[in-house]
Amino acid sequence: MSKATTTITIRAFEASQMLPSWVTLADTIEHASILGWSLCSHSDPTSDGREGLTVDEAVEIIREDPWLIFLTRVSR
Repeated sequence: MSKATTTITIRAFEASQMLPSWVTLADTIEHASILGWSLCSHSDPTSDGREGLTVDEAVEIIREDPWLIFLTRVSR
């Protein structure tokens, strides 16, 4: 049986979790990480895309450009 990979933006993940409005984007990233999502970034003119970011790295990137971060998860 093959494994399926799911990819989602931080904003879509945030909406799917129905998190309270007071939850910060950093909290959302940490929540995703705890649930087993891998934090990734798209490439941009100054850096290559990466997989397996730490929560702190993802938060730092999001401060510069929130559209660069996305989540992936492999289904079993």
